Amino acid sequence: MKLSIDNREIEVPAGTTVLTAAQANDIYIPALCYHPELTPYGGCRLCMVEIEGMRGYPTACTTQVSEGMIVRTQSKRLQEMRCEMLQLILSEHPGSCLICDERRDCSEYMTTIRKVGMTTGCRWCPKDQDCELQKVVDYLELEEITFPVYYRGFEPEKYDPFYDRDYNLCIYCGRCVRICDEYRKSSVIALNQRGRSTTISPAFGVSHVEGDCEFCGACITVCPTGTLSEKRRKWEGLPTSCLPAVCAFCGTHCDIQYALKEERLIGTLPPGDAHQTGGLLCVKGRFILADLIHHPDRLHEPVFRFEEGEGIVCWDEALDKAKTTLEQHRQEQSLFFLSPDLRSEDLLAIAQFAQNHLPGAVISSSVLTPALTEYLLLAKHGITAEALAQSDCLVTFLLNGNYGYAPTTLAIKQTAAKGIPYYQIGHIRDTTSRYAKRQIPLTPDKLMTFLLHLEGALSKSTGDTDADALAAALQTAKRPVLIIGQEICDFTQASELLAQVQVLIGKLPLQVHCPLGNANLPALLNLPEIKSKAEAEAMINRGEVKNLIMVGTTLAPKTCLPLSCWSSVLSARQKN
Repeated sequence: MKLSIDNREIEVPAGTTVLTAAQANDIYIPALCYHPELTPYGGCRLCMVEIEGMRGYPTACTTQVSEGMIVRTQSKRLQEMRCEMLQLILSEHPGSCLICDERRDCSEYMTTIRKVGMTTGCRWCPKDQDCELQKVVDYLELEEITFPVYYRGFEPEKYDPFYDRDYNLCIYCGRCVRICDEYRKSSVIALNQRGRSTTISPAFGVSHVEGDCEFCGACITVCPTGTLSEKRRKWEGLPTSCLPAVCAFCGTHCDIQYALKEERLIGTLPPGDAHQTGGLLCVKGRFILADLIHHPDRLHEPVFRFEEGEGIVCWDEALDKAKTTLEQHRQEQSLFFLSPDLRSEDLLAIAQFAQNHLPGAVISSSVLTPALTEYLLLAKHGITAEALAQSDCLVTFLLNGNYGYAPTTLAIKQTAAKGIPYYQIGHIRDTTSRYAKRQIPLTPDKLMTFLLHLEGALSKSTGDTDADALAAALQTAKRPVLIIGQEICDFTQASELLAQVQVLIGKLPLQVHCPLGNANLPALLNLPEIKSKAEAEAMINRGEVKNLIMVGTTLAPKTCLPLSCWSSVLSARQKN
């Protein structure tokens, strides 16, 4: 469709709103409540425009374009009304810095560490210079507030683990509430109270932890002001660069961005424009990485155990001592105990080192239980999280999606929200439970019995109401999907449970999705001389293992204490 915006002829697809048409052609229209992933509702009224032939001043974010439409965005009357709306917003916002005639010099020459208990001006706000409200004030060139100014006096909320909230800065755009409800399908927070007493929080005054918040950080990402701020990088300032990366906390391998301050990692963000996406990240990918990198207990220098005790040594000395020790014991049986989160390159280097310098060395890991290989075979032939949206019946089995597997849990919630029946089997309540048509809580000793009842219910009623109802739903569905959590591998009957799942797959057109809880399990299993955790511990108990080398993990085998020779944790300094 062709239209004119501020005397510029442009062409956009049908169904485009005036605001998105303007943004696509680098025409700025102020808007504080609008976000591309949310349903427009014209709450802030700042995107008002003039359209020939249309009465009043419609909001650009809710008005679709039509053929030949003529739009004006910068008339004197529009700017006056926008200034009135902006003054109303600022009358309850501690924004004296926004209209101060010295703000530019102050910003350039009077920087501060900003460590104060409550924000009273832009220089003390963690969102300073990255605030959409600042941008709108600069665009409208607002110089004074003619309305009475009221400070709401809310106490800053700092009791939740990953981010702080100061609702004195809130402009009630509703973005955080809407992205939690519409995009993340969690509905943890809502607008509470009325008028000047309005805050945004879980219902009934409970904390975000008690309100089942996933701490995905989407609300922080879309907040246009400094109301919500990350604890970890609240006072770090703006990142100087962002680098694309892949999250290594589980096998989902979500895309992320490293937020760097002069080559130092200060946090992680969803991919793309940090203000334009809610992201698919879980709490680990969104908040944990920088804390892990900069943890005070993390080894940064080689440590050697002398007779007098542990001491730091230089890298050259550490390598010499390691070389001497290896040469003394290279003919003895060695065991490498590895983290399943190491990169493929690291695993290959370890395997080559073992093959060339420690003949007969074996490799194991804390996650290598007998059932893991069977689980990975299911995962190998499973479908992706994106394909869950095509299902007409979803079933989760022992999935704990509380603080992980965000693309999977989000796909479950989005699919179930469309009316697709969702059944949850297991003893753990997670973030998807509120969408379950039927929850089937089972203690570990009842899991196999239920699966047998479910198999029987495929041919006739068993008297188990849960099994009969689920069997009927699976037989009716054309594209049912079973989502199995890796937690199943921790059960004593894991192999039997997985074998029974295979029986059900053989009797139903059942697709499987198996999210991996560790970053690089397939590559770990492909290493030569790999042993299960139980086999490794048995070798230690028999006295066969003399040398234990742990890489990337501190989860040693339970029986490693009797080792007669040496035990070493290899550590390498990593650049942020």
